Amino acid sequence: MLITECSACLERFESDKQYQDHVHYHKHRADELLQELQVCLQHISAQPRPIDAHPSPISRSPTNLSVISSQTRPWACPHPDCAGKRKKISFKRRKDLVRHLETHKECEEECPFCGILISRVRKYCTHYDDCPVRLEQQSSGGVSTETDTEMREKRRLLHEETDSWLGEMLQSPLPSIATGQKLQAQAQAIKPKVTSHGTSHQALQLDASAAQKGLFYDE
Repeated sequence: MLITECSACLERFESDKQYQDHVHYHKHRADELLQELQVCLQHISAQPRPIDAHPSPISRSPTNLSVISSQTRPWACPHPDCAGKRKKISFKRRKDLVRHLETHKECEEECPFCGILISRVRKYCTHYDDCPVRLEQQSSGGVSTETDTEMREKRRLLHEETDSWLGEMLQSPLPSIATGQKLQAQAQAIKPKVTSHGTSHQALQLDASAAQKGLFYDE
């Protein structure tokens, strides 16, 4: 049975209607994002003005807005680059968050068509549609089936790896997980501290304790 695969996110659909619903959702989402962008641009050029009025009974503070956002878009990006922002990056569905997380996840992949080295998963996934060599081969009807399959399969694997990475971040509060690096205590960080009275056992214990708690990370 033939199924349809979205070239942007690699999600598969058993019917054309399911795929069209998928496209319609993202068209609607694009409209929402454009509206949000317009609001942001208005704030960039806005000027403060003093007013003499009582506070509104319905506060539009960031706290209240974040509560509303967390109810309608529960999938917030846990990556440090986004988690520390005042306005949280969040999504309605997990798979949308996974696709966003691909912009954070690093990789070292080479395009099998043009040979360019790509360092981000999302860039690798979208490069398939933009690769000039593949597009030229496609226009001439000479796309290598083997190479095409290789790249599509690699995109699928990277997508699955990112989904697993998200699962690890959601289960662990450790910041090292969110950067895609393995947590490890650096042996060099645990060194005897010698004072005028000899080795400070207390300092050694503190360093060892810090390492066990995961306070030392690879940069």
